[in-house]
Amino acid sequence: MTTPAPHGVFVYGFGPYDRFRRNITETIVRRLQRAPGLTTAVFPVHFRRATFLAPVRRARPKVIIGLGQRRGGRKLRLERQ
Repeated sequence: MTTPAPHGVFVYGFGPYDRFRRNITETIVRRLQRAPGLTTAVFPVHFRRATFLAPVRRARPKVIIGLGQRRGGRKLRLERQ
């Protein structure tokens, strides 16, 4: 039995935390237009690994883009992991 090839893009952000009543990443993710091959999710800031892995495994994306809001500072930082 063969495993289906990965497809699409998975974009995720986070809900509010600490003193922030809003997390800009949640706003961005919720405003993304629905499109074939695009899967989105908003996670609580504190979560277990399984909370993240379950939707990623269902989506089987080629690309995962994670958005994060940083305390303080106004610089855009790109991370690759």
